[in-house]
Amino acid sequence: MRIRNPWGKETYTGPYYDKDSVWTEELKKEANYIDSDDGLWWIKAEDFHTSFEETTMNPDVTDEHLSYFAQMEI
Repeated sequence: MRIRNPWGKETYTGPYYDKDSVWTEELKKEANYIDSDDGLWWIKAEDFHTSFEETTMNPDVTDEHLSYFAQMEI
């Protein structure tokens, strides 16, 4: 799962963080990986479900005329 910190800071250092050795050139290309402190990181779904009790999600509406808000509780 690709996660974005709304404050734009990366503090996650678990599997698939930007500097993790798991990132091969092929995987970077497939995931549109960018090594930058941009608040975006990847996390395994299992780790996400054990780390977060509640989250909010917003779709990327860059090319849309309306934006929608969704809240999921796990």
